[in-house]
Amino acid sequence: MASSFFENTPLDRKGITYTIRRNIRAKRIRLRISREGEVSLTIPKRVPLWMAELFLRSKAEWVRKTVREAAAHLPDSVFPHGKDAYEEHRDRALLLVTERVEYYNHLYGFPYGRITIRAQKTRWGSCSKKGNLSFNWKLAFLPSDMVDYVVVHELCHLKYFDHGKLFWELVEKGVPDYKSIRKRMKEL
Repeated sequence: MASSFFENTPLDRKGITYTIRRNIRAKRIRLRISREGEVSLTIPKRVPLWMAELFLRSKAEWVRKTVREAAAHLPDSVFPHGKDAYEEHRDRALLLVTERVEYYNHLYGFPYGRITIRAQKTRWGSCSKKGNLSFNWKLAFLPSDMVDYVVVHELCHLKYFDHGKLFWELVEKGVPDYKSIRKRMKEL
């Protein structure tokens, strides 16, 4: 494993916590706040912990503001909650996604491996170098155009493993209005 966990400590009296991970491949300090408001700091191997914390504290006001905004925009009512929600809806998501992959792959004709459903926190889908496609179970609760966009996006990664011009042209072939759908998805 390339990274190791350090700590989860409060940023300030308001209880904003953050995680620091050391990554041997990191070239610089990276601050990230997820859609759910989780704060993480990735640091290179040789950066001392005190320097990482100093960097984070210099960004404290931005972090507080961004975490507040993330909390205000969480669509609590869109997705089911609870420990068993993933287990209850995984099979439905797998059926939906498999059907959409087969439908769109008639257009593209790409060989692919397994299709899996996962409980991912920050991704709607992913494509491995081996051609395996993985999708978030919460797709089962999104409008069909958003599901189709995610499916096409991951199918196109079977040909282009980047987000370059040729990749987006290929996405547009299957989902001509992908830009507006992508914009709506960022609001979730």
